[in-house]
Amino acid sequence: MKIIKYLFALLLIVSLASCNSDDDSDTPYLLTSENFAGIYNFTFLFANNETTIEIGGVPQTIPSTSEGSVFEVEAIFNQNGTFSIVGQFLLTTTITGSDPDEDIILLDENGTFQLNDSTKTIIISGAQELLNGTFNVTLFTENEIRMTKEETIVDGNITTDLVIELRFVKN
Repeated sequence: MKIIKYLFALLLIVSLASCNSDDDSDTPYLLTSENFAGIYNFTFLFANNETTIEIGGVPQTIPSTSEGSVFEVEAIFNQNGTFSIVGQFLLTTTITGSDPDEDIILLDENGTFQLNDSTKTIIISGAQELLNGTFNVTLFTENEIRMTKEETIVDGNITTDLVIELRFVKN
């Protein structure tokens, strides 16, 4: 009887150790032209901006934020590496210590993009500054893209540090 108990315990341990869920898919959704291609709605924009200017040799830093809303923007990404983005949205920019400034941003842009699945980046060219440059893809699923860009722009004695996040939802 002891042998049966040991065999049963061993069988139970082996069964539990070898269990896995066949329904779980650990396969990541690859950042390829085929997967990326489609029609998307532009749904989110947030930028954190810190501009530093030297006045009389003393650096002055001016922080600001920009946030998009009321999006009516459609982006089409094609398998051949081209894109178009058309529409408008409201951009609210707040410089610390002042009232918010609202602008309607009109987009009618065409350009190209390059994807890199191993580095999870997308390089966008041919568009306005907002959509130009190298973005880190922080989320890529069958239905959504989230990307961020961090850059420092130096123009004479003015240095701007920019962090921007964009989100798109596939139709």
